[in-house]
Amino acid sequence: MPNQENKKMVHFNITLPEELLSEMKEHPEVNWSRVAAKAFERHLWAEKMLRELEEPSITDEEAARRVIKTRKKLLAEKV
Repeated sequence: MPNQENKKMVHFNITLPEELLSEMKEHPEVNWSRVAAKAFERHLWAEKMLRELEEPSITDEEAARRVIKTRKKLLAEKV
């Protein structure tokens, strides 16, 4: 997934339930914009991966290889 640094940033408004915003305000140390951007990025990336796995030409073996590779990448990022 791409890095957010050195990219032109834009403002984007979202609507949240009041209860969620209230809980978020209890954690001012968190950069909520960064959390949201990462969540959007991960969702789009996952959708892309699913579309690739749904291609009729992909074999089960290739699909399994991609899933394993993706899982390893995700686990490595959590460290």
